[in-house]
Amino acid sequence: MRFFVKNRREPTPSSDEYPFVVLNNDNWDDYHFKTMFHPVIHAKPGLTVELPEVKILKRDQGYGRTEISRVFDSLDNTYCSLGQELAYYENLLMLEPNDREQYLTALRDAATDPTIRKDFENEEGFKTSLLRWSSAEHALEAAQSVLAGTEGENGEFTFTFYTTFGDNEISAKFSYCEVQGLPGRINTIIGYNGTGKTQLLANLAQVAGADSHHRDLPDWITTYGRISPLALRFGKVVAISYSAFDTFAIPASPDSQKGFGYTYCGLRRVNDQNSSTGLKEVSEIAEEMATAISRIKMLVRHSALERALRPLREEPSFARAGCVLDVLAEDERWREEFNSLSSGHKISFNIIVQLVAALQQRSLVLIDEPESHLHPPLLAALMKGITNALEAHRSYAVIATHSPVVLQEIASRYARVLSRNGSQNAFEEPEIETFGENIGLLTRHVFNLDNSQSDYVGVLRELASISSLEEIEGLFVRGLSSQARALIMQAHRK
Repeated sequence: MRFFVKNRREPTPSSDEYPFVVLNNDNWDDYHFKTMFHPVIHAKPGLTVELPEVKILKRDQGYGRTEISRVFDSLDNTYCSLGQELAYYENLLMLEPNDREQYLTALRDAATDPTIRKDFENEEGFKTSLLRWSSAEHALEAAQSVLAGTEGENGEFTFTFYTTFGDNEISAKFSYCEVQGLPGRINTIIGYNGTGKTQLLANLAQVAGADSHHRDLPDWITTYGRISPLALRFGKVVAISYSAFDTFAIPASPDSQKGFGYTYCGLRRVNDQNSSTGLKEVSEIAEEMATAISRIKMLVRHSALERALRPLREEPSFARAGCVLDVLAEDERWREEFNSLSSGHKISFNIIVQLVAALQQRSLVLIDEPESHLHPPLLAALMKGITNALEAHRSYAVIATHSPVVLQEIASRYARVLSRNGSQNAFEEPEIETFGENIGLLTRHVFNLDNSQSDYVGVLRELASISSLEEIEGLFVRGLSSQARALIMQAHRK
């Protein structure tokens, strides 16, 4: 197998001997190390496999770019490489076994050869550059099981996040397990405004997406928190929020997301100084979608996308809009349809596309108030689409919500009520079973909304003090509801 190294702007070399590989240089800087390449494998005529980034390091390498021959058949024992996310190794499964083994051997892959890993793990460049990202640490540990086809698991997974609000540390335990067909890949957090749901998600995004170096820093732990078990790594961390007021830190530019730790999907836009400059235009969101669609095509995730989008396409309001939104079509006609959609349809569609593009095995998705801009049937369809995406990539989510529609889809064992009493915080399971429960009961017993807190009760009581039941009934074209009539009769008895 022959490798050709080139700059992106140079023409792609050709070869009559297949397979061959083109390694495109990348100027990405890891604290002065430049080790990144973008591989494209020409497996045979008509089959080209594009891979996510790989980093290549030379033993005793100083700062600067990794020096490699422009043409080579195999790296010598002074080099090692590491794919920067699990999708790198998943895409290699598209090759014939002999070609895959030849490729990994030629690049001296550290994830699949323990001897190479041991030889290089104490190199400064290995720790600083090759393992800079949490996704690379996860790939280092999980690549062999992916390539061997033994990565299956039943979704059982638990971790605890410790973070501080004011002077009070809160312990938030998240548990996942698919039991006898019951959906178990989503945990929810509910609570009054001001209890810290969004801040908890924002802190969790920072810690879950951080590399080992940052996770161990005392100031980092004090500011954001810590995760137990300490060795836990996620394939990818994705933060989703379509609130203009969320507190997620976000990268200054799309390129800087490489080293940011987690992927942000939302409305806010920042400049290079990392200060907010307002909200994204629809055209910017469409461009982000186009980038995600390109990645889906590169990773050959067509069927995963179709399965995740199916609940949205079957939702009545989507059907009434008459949209096909075939985002995988080469003509990109989806752009015109996307621009014509309502804000709720745009957001729900974009969430699913971004998830399918970003997720790796055992990723963590953090979603803040998905009910924003969505009516209940569309929200329920979005929840199903999110679940399908998580299942396809053996991943997990935490959703902060005020919506009983979301809670109705989640068993109480996976739901937590975040409450605050003075300076003390609590993180507890609801007192009733939430899965499939009546929305009115959830609103009353979990969200603690009763009639006395509703404005319509005061209006009816005021009317009852000056009018008869018949006069009040006449104010409403369709008559009073049974509950409203009972409230008026109760007021008249007092």
